[in-house]
Amino acid sequence: MNQPEQWSMNFIQKFLIDNSEKLIFLIVQLGITVILFMVIKFFIDRLFDTTVKNRLRSTAPQRVSTITTVLRNAINYLLYFFLFYALLSILGFPMGTLVASAGIAGVAFGMGAKEFVTDVINGAFIIFEGHFDIGEVIELPAQQIIGTIQQLGIRSTTIKGFNGSLYYIPNRELKIVNNLSRNDRNVYIDIPLQSSENLAEIEAIIQRETLVIQQQYAEFITGEPVILGLIANHYRSFDYRIIFSIKNSDYTRLASQFYSHYFKALPPLEFKKQRDIY
Repeated sequence: MNQPEQWSMNFIQKFLIDNSEKLIFLIVQLGITVILFMVIKFFIDRLFDTTVKNRLRSTAPQRVSTITTVLRNAINYLLYFFLFYALLSILGFPMGTLVASAGIAGVAFGMGAKEFVTDVINGAFIIFEGHFDIGEVIELPAQQIIGTIQQLGIRSTTIKGFNGSLYYIPNRELKIVNNLSRNDRNVYIDIPLQSSENLAEIEAIIQRETLVIQQQYAEFITGEPVILGLIANHYRSFDYRIIFSIKNSDYTRLASQFYSHYFKALPPLEFKKQRDIY
């Protein structure tokens, strides 16, 4: 061992001997702080898993999941902040100076973070006013997006489209939202007609298929189907309209299946699809 290495080794040994009590006390403080943090976090998690959920039993499950997730994350962020603050204080960092500097930096940052603040405020209103919850289907007319809420956060909302696409949307962009998962919806089935077709025969088939659909999809249909009859369309011809009242979340899927029932029943009448039914 050369002289520099010997000098370094002696310095380290002397430092450890002279400061052994301080080091032990420091390690104990750090250990107690971390253990205390873990205990508090454990009890908070248990509190959310039992007490909070029990108090919200009368609330919709999606809303309970949304509220508990957001509150749990907010409290966890606060706990980690206090843990970080306590560890730095134990290690001897001048926290007063750091906090003052952070305050000045925070003011400067806040002046340039208007959009972030807007996201957070909008997110808080969305969550606690219950505009929509995780698992519900919503439509954003401005963005032409329809999908299921996957994640609802303070800053942004994640929507999964029917084609599997994930949309991460800042909460400030959620200005007009159509919640498709609340209240029943009407499905309008418009069958385009040709002038040469036998109307009486078509009506008989439609009435028969409407009864079949009502029986086959009874768990989804919430009211009696309405056979409205002939209506004028934009092509200077007529459609035959049937209206079903169904549960909101099944709207898109059932509309397609109802059309399929009628189309399969009408071919004997040489039914011709000359235009897009939508």
